[in-house]
Amino acid sequence: MPPHLPGPLRQPLGSRFAATIGGGYYDQLFDFDYWAWNAGISCVLGPFELDLSRFGNDSTAESFYGREAAFYRELAATTPVPVPVCYYAAVDENDGRCVILLQDLTAARRGRSTDACSPAEVERAIEAIAPLHTRWWQNPDVESRPWLDPEGIMPLEATPPDFEAQWPVFLEKLSIPITDQVRQFGEWAAAELRNVMQRLFYEPPLTVIHHDFQADNLLFGGASDSVSLVVIDWQMLVRGRGPVDLAYLLSGSMDPEDRRRHELDLVTRYAAQLEAAGVRDYDADQCLADYRAALLLPPVRLALAVSYIPHMTAHRGAFWDLLFQRQIRALIDNGAFGS
Repeated sequence: MPPHLPGPLRQPLGSRFAATIGGGYYDQLFDFDYWAWNAGISCVLGPFELDLSRFGNDSTAESFYGREAAFYRELAATTPVPVPVCYYAAVDENDGRCVILLQDLTAARRGRSTDACSPAEVERAIEAIAPLHTRWWQNPDVESRPWLDPEGIMPLEATPPDFEAQWPVFLEKLSIPITDQVRQFGEWAAAELRNVMQRLFYEPPLTVIHHDFQADNLLFGGASDSVSLVVIDWQMLVRGRGPVDLAYLLSGSMDPEDRRRHELDLVTRYAAQLEAAGVRDYDADQCLADYRAALLLPPVRLALAVSYIPHMTAHRGAFWDLLFQRQIRALIDNGAFGS
């Protein structure tokens, strides 16, 4: 019995079950103690034994779960963004094991980046995430929380050479043609990445960003539900510029034709939402410039994640083939390279 769970939740049923947690890079089979809990609690994420060697960096997965637990403990209650109700969140400081108990939202429809969101769904998502950005915009309290440091996710000095080293590995895992344009992206990204990261994660204006804002981390409610959209998976949370979240969503979770038609309007509306909430000295032009700079980040992180995970091998229909092509197209459409 996990001794650190609240007393009312510690009602063992005497059985165990196995479940796959996650639907993307870090899905893995875990064994769980099966506990009875009050109605409305969805699941226990841990305590479990995590094979960290699958992720390349032994500290990375612990950092992920620790950030999510910290978000629910420290920020969620005062952040006006729709999230699941969290009943309990804790991390064992000795071994990094994590327990998070969340509201049951299994009736909601989970988005899928490979299927693409409609423009209306993307607009709803942006309207939902903007209050996170305005709530913590240039807030000194953000700097006082070390777990929001982007160094724990994408270190400024280490990530560019890491990408350059792993880029050939990622190319071997693609089942799409490796064109001159794809190779050109790798060279361009390696040269530009540090400057882009410096700008978007270390230079003001900074706020709190989800940093993995894509369709797979959105739950859509029906017309009769009190909340039409819920944002989940807060494991990549960091300090950064707000348009980073838009770049992840629009470049990977929209059909390219829809993105081209609606992109400028969506970014402009987001900037207007910031201004309406009291953000000053950040106009639509600067917002668009930051969005375009941030479009570099999704394909870089996709390449790094896929390159480091052994079970991700080239095959027809791999989700990263589709996402990578969309993300590169977004960069080209915005004049980054190869246009």
